[in-house]
Amino acid sequence: MSKKMLLVVLALMIAAFVFSAPAWSNDDEREEQKAKMLTDALATMYEKSPDVIIEEIITAKRPKAALPAEKKAIKAINVVGATVIDAADIENIVAPYRNQSLTGEQMQQCADAITALYEKKGYIASYAYIIPEKVSEGILQIMVQEITIGDIEIKGNQYFSNRVIEKKLGIRKGEVFNKKKIQVDIYRVNRHPDRKVHFLIKQGKEPGTVDIALLVKDKWPFHTVFEVDNYGSEAILRKRYKTYVSYNNLTGHDDSLTVKYQRTDAEAHELFDFDYYIPLNDKWKLQLYWMPKKVEDYYYSDNEWKDFEKHARKWYFFFYQSLIEEPGCDLVSSYGFVYKDIHWKQYDQFRAWDRFRALMWSLDYIKKDKMGTTVVMNDLEIGIPGMLDGNDYEDEACSVTGAGGGYKKNMLTVARSQKLFAGIEMLNKARWQLSSHAQPGVNVFSVGGYMGVIDMRGYPRAQAPGDRGYAYTGGFSFPAYFVPRSIPVPFSKAKLYDSLKFFTFFDWATAILKNPGEGGDKSTTLSSAGWGLTFSLPENFSARLDMGWPLRETRGKDGDHCHIWFRVTKGY
Repeated sequence: MSKKMLLVVLALMIAAFVFSAPAWSNDDEREEQKAKMLTDALATMYEKSPDVIIEEIITAKRPKAALPAEKKAIKAINVVGATVIDAADIENIVAPYRNQSLTGEQMQQCADAITALYEKKGYIASYAYIIPEKVSEGILQIMVQEITIGDIEIKGNQYFSNRVIEKKLGIRKGEVFNKKKIQVDIYRVNRHPDRKVHFLIKQGKEPGTVDIALLVKDKWPFHTVFEVDNYGSEAILRKRYKTYVSYNNLTGHDDSLTVKYQRTDAEAHELFDFDYYIPLNDKWKLQLYWMPKKVEDYYYSDNEWKDFEKHARKWYFFFYQSLIEEPGCDLVSSYGFVYKDIHWKQYDQFRAWDRFRALMWSLDYIKKDKMGTTVVMNDLEIGIPGMLDGNDYEDEACSVTGAGGGYKKNMLTVARSQKLFAGIEMLNKARWQLSSHAQPGVNVFSVGGYMGVIDMRGYPRAQAPGDRGYAYTGGFSFPAYFVPRSIPVPFSKAKLYDSLKFFTFFDWATAILKNPGEGGDKSTTLSSAGWGLTFSLPENFSARLDMGWPLRETRGKDGDHCHIWFRVTKGY
């Protein structure tokens, strides 16, 4: 699509952010996004970037000089043409050969060592060779042929333009060919779920070059996903039905738009939002998020006599800066602004409102190795009091005493998944939140349930709210050892053994309130344990079941002892 179309899409979304009519309520959509990002990162093991396909002819035509078998006094060694390797590294190789009498074999060993250095650094097509005419003069002259990139051709793409794919490439025509750099490009291009690219390297049309063909397999970037889970609170009847509609190349600029509709039984909860991403260049990406409607009606739970409702709207933008993006390692710094309106209504009268405007910064580090994955996330939020009709620094209109628009909140997450033996993996995850103010539901360190803020699967969602706190989750996952590896899953190309996994878990957390209120506990510590299973198929189907029991005398606020959590997802 044209640039005009892209500008129209951006203008409409920005206008909607700013001028949408107020709706209202507690929401935690970004927290769920971060939780899903963490879960996906830990569940995905390290995979080597696909090998580059290189024709043998590239290395087959390297010249070999006819050199004397007897020793020859060498008074000088000159290395010519080395531009991409540090001179000090070259000197480390040639120094032992200086001021000596060398056989032809020793001279060739020196040149081969330089070639090996190039290959080690990824310049696998470049090589060093000897000028034999200079040897008779007592000079060992080693020429370095640095093979450069010639033509770059893209083939097979149907839904993504050449320009979109080229923007993901770090390589350029005329630069010295480096396989490691190509592998980084493969990683970046193939991160998109709707395309896969292989690189074919062949002898260039021009001498001293290689040509590169990008062989693309892409698919229609339109998707729908249906999901049902019971991760909601008992106040909204728990079970949530979600529909996602996504287009992953909306205007032809590799941008994506996802529209989500979510509801619960009896319409106790309803949510509608838009999430838009667009890459600005190979290092920066922009996200625009708009939630025009989120409504929760507590009449249908056990609070009929209260007749409480919560209404919310929210929008934010983020600029994502990729500091490291290579196979096995990602480091992303993001900078944003969020606008939140949460209004509380009782008997058709507004009782309180949390109107927060804040600057946000986060740093996400994901490191994968052959034995597992390490994740470190830090999320900082700094409120701006009074901005755009927001709450004052500390405001009595807020839903919680001591809360206000001048808050500062930081959440640190450190996690590691580790391979052990016989298919067993161990998970450890720790979280720590600090806060300057008392926090309402939108920012609370909420302990309870699964895939909320803090997992505590032996208790209902939001069992123990806190302004600050710390938490730990540990556990093990393992294959279904009792299932024969050969049994197929009906209507799928997958094997049952590969699709089914079991896990155990232990959750522990302490939530601390600044203003617990009369008779309330300032600090609450909970722990629970249990087991579960996951079932996933390559046909975009997955299911998860968690069963948790409390390990302390504190009972769940819903009165249940065992809590069962489930999620079923099907994508198209």
